[in-house]
Amino acid sequence: VLSWRLHQRYREEADKNSRLPVVYLNDYAPGMKANLVYCRSKMGTYLAMKHLVKRGAKRIGMLRAPGENSLDAQERFRVYQEALRENNLDFDEGLVRTCAYFFPEDGYVQTKDILKNADPLPDALLCFNDDIAFGALKALRDSGMECPGQIAVIGYDDIEKGKYAVPALTTIRQPLEAMGAEMVRLALDLSENKMSGGVQREFPQELILRQSA
Repeated sequence: VLSWRLHQRYREEADKNSRLPVVYLNDYAPGMKANLVYCRSKMGTYLAMKHLVKRGAKRIGMLRAPGENSLDAQERFRVYQEALRENNLDFDEGLVRTCAYFFPEDGYVQTKDILKNADPLPDALLCFNDDIAFGALKALRDSGMECPGQIAVIGYDDIEKGKYAVPALTTIRQPLEAMGAEMVRLALDLSENKMSGGVQREFPQELILRQSA
């Protein structure tokens, strides 16, 4: 089962029937008994912010995802704010936009809005995912802004198209193929009674350095 967010009712059912050969790719929560494969958004967001700060960014903006149904979106925004405080950097609401969806068009529109209204401009943008980052890169090109010279951009997920973006996209890699393979392996082992239920597997995230940041 792959889902942005596992509804509490389904999570409770999964916990009650933890011996069933069902595996979730989802948000981790302490005390879960369901079989789960996951990454922690907190770790990836800290990696991204650490890199931007290390390269000298002082005004870091964020293109958020709609957070109502995404625990990942909520946590990444919270960690973004924490990282700013920990590095003695100001949080400026004028540098943050919430995208309506998760697509390049949203990143494009919201980056254009930041470029029009933010004063001074950010020197880096942290994007919720790579697709939003692609839109941000195009908005910068269309506005005559240099990336990363004037504004750096960092994405999240490391989808294949990031290698071919202009400039190539720096991003946080979530090992999605390995996670999918692990889900299948767990499901098979559970169905063949090779292990008991309530298994959680965490996968690390990795900073992938390219040209955009």
